[in-house]
Amino acid sequence: MRYLVNGVETDLAAPVGSVVNLGDRLSVPTSTGRASALALRQADAVLVSFQGRTFRVERPGRARAKGNAGSDGHVRASMPGTVSEVLVEAGDAVAAGNRVAVLEAMKTLQPLLATAHGTVTEVCVAPGDQVTEDQILVRIEADGGKV
Repeated sequence: MRYLVNGVETDLAAPVGSVVNLGDRLSVPTSTGRASALALRQADAVLVSFQGRTFRVERPGRARAKGNAGSDGHVRASMPGTVSEVLVEAGDAVAAGNRVAVLEAMKTLQPLLATAHGTVTEVCVAPGDQVTEDQILVRIEADGGKV
C-alpha cells in the first residue's frame, strides 16, 4: 500500500501479521529480529518513533501540504518540538535531501531535509528554540536543481 512517509510517497508492504500491536507500542520485524516502535495519531497522520527517528505517515489522498517542507521549498517543523541543531546558514547552497536542521520531538531526533535544490535565504530559528507544527524553520529559494 502507498503512503507518504515524511512527505515522500513510499510503498509500505509488510506481510500480514508481521507488525504486532502491543497496546502502548508496536512490535516490528527487522533484519536482526524484532524492535519496538511507538505510534501516535495526529489528525490524519500517524507519527511513528522507531529506532531513534520519527516518521510522519499519511495516506497520499489525505495528506496536507505540511510536514518537513512546503510546496514553496521552505523547511517546516513536522510537529511541535525543540530545535536541536541548525546545519545551514543564509547564503548556503543546498540540494534536495541535504540535512538542514534537526528537531527533537517525542524524545527522538528528527533530521529535517531540504526538498529542493536552492539557496538558503533565511534561517528562522536557533538551537534551543521551541517550534510549533508547520512553523517555517529555514527559507530556501529553489533554483530548479542548479546547486
